[in-house]
Amino acid sequence: QDVHHQWWTSSRHSIPPSERGHRTDTILLIAWQFVPFAASLKAGGDRTWVLGWPVWPWWSVAAVMMWLAAFVQAMVLVIDLIALFHRTDDPLPHDDTTSAA
Repeated sequence: QDVHHQWWTSSRHSIPPSERGHRTDTILLIAWQFVPFAASLKAGGDRTWVLGWPVWPWWSVAAVMMWLAAFVQAMVLVIDLIALFHRTDDPLPHDDTTSAA
């Protein structure tokens, strides 16, 4: 648990909030394009070459996953912005910077 927490906090704070905002935009744009693409595959009746399975259900699942990723990334951005504007000088309770001798 401690190792996971150290990795999470170090990886989150190594990316500036502005970059996280660009990631949210990028994921949203990709997710936005997956929906009409999956719809066009359904309308066109595209199928896999070997088994003849319809392709659109797989792209629909990919679109749902991209929308989920966009939602999660937006929540991370909101949480980071809230933390940015509500900073305190008190260390977090899980801060390991103080060593017990």
